[in-house]
Order: sequence, then structure tokens, then C-alpha cells
Amino acid sequence: MEQIVEAVRCALDPNTSQSVKKEATQYCESVKASPDGWRACLELFTTTPEKTSESRLFALQVIDAMIIGAGIRGGESGAAAKLSATRSALLEFISTRYMGPSYQNEPAFIKNTLAHTITLLGLASYPAQWPAF
Repeated sequence: MEQIVEAVRCALDPNTSQSVKKEATQYCESVKASPDGWRACLELFTTTPEKTSESRLFALQVIDAMIIGAGIRGGESGAAAKLSATRSALLEFISTRYMGPSYQNEPAFIKNTLAHTITLLGLASYPAQWPAF
């Protein structure tokens, strides 16, 4: 998980050399392409203490890609289990961490991206796996 945080930081840091930036970007792309990259990113997003906002945004983007591939486009093996695990983790995160002042301190772009992720999850899961959505 720390490797992802560091790779995102290097990829976005204007003071990072081009070779390191390229390596960091390649690592980030390999996480997105990895069959289990979404798991690491789900943990990164929901972990306490919170990681950097940039790495948390990247994590949500990876989770979005998994939801689109597994649930919306379909055809991925284990799609139902992936979507169910993601839904459980994110709803637990929202119910425990977004109650009270911590929600107000969250950057707007994280709140908006999380709302987008939950919407994708609903689209991919309703009605078969998430009938109450």
C-alpha cells in the first residue's frame, strides 16, 4: 500500500526526475491492470490514518475501473464477490468515518469521486446483488 502512495506522489511531484516519474506512472498503471489492484486500493482508501488525498483519489479510480470491468461490462470471473466486498467496505467506511466532523474535513474532490464510485457500484449491482439500492 505504501508503494502505491509513494508512486502517486512521485508521479505528481513536479520536482521528480522524468525517469522516476515514468517509473512511478508505470507502477500506477500496473496496479490498475492487476487483477487484485482494486483490493490494495480499497484498503488504501479505507485505512486509518488516512493516506494522502492524491493517493486516495487514485485508489477510487482503480476501484471504479474494477466496477466497470466486473459489473457494468460484465464477464469477469468473481464479479459478484468483488462488487459485494467493495460495497461492504465502502458502506462501512461511510457509516463510520463520514459521521461528524471528519466528513466536513474531507476534500470535495474525494467526496465527489466517492459518490461517483457508489453510483457505479449501484449500477453494476442493482437489482441482482443490491436490490435495496
